[in-house]
Amino acid sequence: MKFIKNGKEYAGIEQAYFAHCGIMAHCEKCGMQGETAKNSDCRAYACNHPVEAAYLMGFELRESNMKKYAPERLGEYVHTIRVTLMQDDYTGHIAYEVGGNCKGGNLLDPTDVLEGDYLFTENDCRFRCVDEEMPYFEAMLHNAAGDALMVEGDENDMLNMIVSIEIAAVREDDLL
Repeated sequence: MKFIKNGKEYAGIEQAYFAHCGIMAHCEKCGMQGETAKNSDCRAYACNHPVEAAYLMGFELRESNMKKYAPERLGEYVHTIRVTLMQDDYTGHIAYEVGGNCKGGNLLDPTDVLEGDYLFTENDCRFRCVDEEMPYFEAMLHNAAGDALMVEGDENDMLNMIVSIEIAAVREDDLL
């Protein structure tokens, strides 16, 4: 399970807790004052109740649906590639599917999104390619307060904003 806040992903509740509260945690900051009696109990509460603590601290939870990955298996697969863009505290996500027999890191070329003709399965930032001959994009990023930031640029600008690119899911190609 990943804990996400302001576009940053944390692998575990303790990592998320320390990112949010810091080493010297204060209950009024972590949001758990109604659940624990004093600061020292907050970390224990978070470890014993990770989902509840994550919501109290304002984290979004995302469960990876990939439980295993076997690139050595022959066959054609459809991979869902998820990209996170970030500028300051503004974030946006796009995801698209890639079919064929390419696997693993070969699918994680961030410039593919500007050069490919992909249908997005996720696009919470209204990302779009403006000109495919000279790759140029636009996107509307948002922060936790709900403010929006329009970003645009060329391939290098996009590369500078990418903070995460991952294979989010994989399935057998059902068209074969």
